[in-house]
Amino acid sequence: MSYAPILYFMVGGMVGAMPKIAKELSEVSIRRLKHTHNSSGEPYKAVHPVGGVSGLYLQCFPPVASKKVGAKTWLFRAVIGNKRRWIGLGNYPNTPTKKAREAARALKEDIKNGIDPVQAKASALAELKALQAKHITFERFARETFIPKEGKNYKGTDQVRRMNQLLRDYVFP
Repeated sequence: MSYAPILYFMVGGMVGAMPKIAKELSEVSIRRLKHTHNSSGEPYKAVHPVGGVSGLYLQCFPPVASKKVGAKTWLFRAVIGNKRRWIGLGNYPNTPTKKAREAARALKEDIKNGIDPVQAKASALAELKALQAKHITFERFARETFIPKEGKNYKGTDQVRRMNQLLRDYVFP
């Protein structure tokens, strides 16, 4: 009986086993991946390494209700700084294998260049929300400018209340 040699590496003074490199799966093999079952027979999600790019996985969920096949999602697992992160890359098959691998390679390159993709995405989203907040909507203009200005020309508060009500019920939605 022969034993395969176990390779060790040093990480910050600690000794650990080398990570296993996943074999690159074909499109047909990826399409066939499914969820798994526990010892009592209940289905639960499974995460399968697909190869091609280290850290790229396909997460398979069990089917819901009367569906035969569950949802499948691309995940990229990476260590960013000191944190291990799972980053979603889209669902399968809407995001093809080739694009998922390209996206994972791009994320690896960003991480290598010192960019945290999760933080970069969050800051871009915050910037977009700030930009959208600057735009004046019709509802905001009506409530802040139009109604107070036109309300001065009305005879009573009932007319102002009625205009607010009409705008709320018929125009703003």
